[in-house]
Amino acid sequence: MSKREFRKGELRTIRPFIGLDGCHLKGLYGGQLLSAVARDGNDNMFPVAVVVVEAKLGDSWSWFLTELIDDLRGSESLVFISDRQKGLVESFKDLLPTTEHRFCMRHSQTSKRNGVVNR
Repeated sequence: MSKREFRKGELRTIRPFIGLDGCHLKGLYGGQLLSAVARDGNDNMFPVAVVVVEAKLGDSWSWFLTELIDDLRGSESLVFISDRQKGLVESFKDLLPTTEHRFCMRHSQTSKRNGVVNR
């Protein structure tokens, strides 16, 4: 079985929501960990894609989304959820203008409470 066929089988078992997130790495090399995760049929977290990139957020998110789109080919009905991370919203508009992209309500409420209106 090819990697592509295996991947197609995996993607048929997940719920149609992909969560996107990134976190800064504070070690010797720095950078950022970007991830795309979903929930499978048993309600378990399922890593769709994970990568360590340099800290240039806009370029890194564009590259990550380009690779993710290629890997998820044929999955146009997915909805993506994120926390409006710097560089991600712009990359999403450029690369996936017709795909659903929603924002995490918990992060929106926290930002509102802390006085951050638009990021």
